[in-house]
Amino acid sequence: MDKGKILKDSIEKSSKILIASHTRPTVDSISSMLLAWHFLSVGFKKKIDIYIPKLPDRLEYLLKYSMLTIDNIQKSSPQNIYQFKIPKDNGKIKFIKYTDDKDNYIFHINMESGFIDNKTLDLSKETFPYDLLFTIDTIDLKYLGEIYKTYKSDILSSNINIINIDTHSNNQNYGDINITSINFNSTAQIIFRIFSELVSLVSQKEYHLLLLAILANTMSLHSNNITQETFNDIQSILSENINIENANMELSAPSNINDLKTKSTILNNAKIVQIKKFSFILSTIDTGNIKDSYLNDIYVNEAIATCIIVNSKDGYKVYIKPFTYTLQENKIQKLDSQYKYENGVYMFKSNNKLETTIDNINSLF
Repeated sequence: MDKGKILKDSIEKSSKILIASHTRPTVDSISSMLLAWHFLSVGFKKKIDIYIPKLPDRLEYLLKYSMLTIDNIQKSSPQNIYQFKIPKDNGKIKFIKYTDDKDNYIFHINMESGFIDNKTLDLSKETFPYDLLFTIDTIDLKYLGEIYKTYKSDILSSNINIINIDTHSNNQNYGDINITSINFNSTAQIIFRIFSELVSLVSQKEYHLLLLAILANTMSLHSNNITQETFNDIQSILSENINIENANMELSAPSNINDLKTKSTILNNAKIVQIKKFSFILSTIDTGNIKDSYLNDIYVNEAIATCIIVNSKDGYKVYIKPFTYTLQENKIQKLDSQYKYENGVYMFKSNNKLETTIDNINSLF
């Protein structure tokens, strides 16, 4: 039996479905979740919950390509609710209330008849309220954050079916159904393919979400690892008269006027630095909140990386996005043992003078 048939059977048998992804939302993860929600809710007529704990303001624009609003999205994990059971044989309850004093919550149970025996009082935590969990663009279950921490034992039990959809090569294949492939540049492509075969409910909005996910994960088609499947998908998108340039503008658009000022300052201060046989883009600014999109967007042909240096109160913060060059992390660690690497961007701190900081950056290439 093919995975599409198994997937369809699992969806049709489920009573309550949750779509979730990793705790650091990206254009691809959000687009993929919105696509999955569309196909499941409209195509299968199911009640679907979607969990995005920290949707960045700059990604809210993606919602306009769905039927969801910010109010439709769960911003906290399903409630951690406790319950206690009292056997009906003990009698009939008239009402329950609680009061709180300095140190305790006190529950008051008024029995219309009968009694309560504390030996038969059963206190427990409510179980995970879903029987089917879609995990999107998520390497390991632990990256689901609070949902996994709160309901780990339930999620790992045989009562919950997990559909794991991802493109990462190091995915742990933890699902009951694993739909993973490295032949795509975005998880949205897998979602789009497998669901559009099951239900014929595709409009320009879905194609637009697919395009945004591809562009975000391929540096607007400038990366050197674009797959044949991605080229095929771009051709399909173009046939729907979707404007790639407009999509690129959406991806790179600052979310507010302060972001726009920061990005303008970065561009005004940008210059090409030649080191050995390489060149990279360097911009130094006095203040600003640096976002991944700035590093992705500030790109010129043949530059191997973009680097932004921010002068902060406690020294310089350095952000580097390599494009066609692999940095040696042991060299970065020597500069700052607490460096971070997220979404293809290296970030480390420098307490040296600006000239020395730039020299240290040059030494990484």
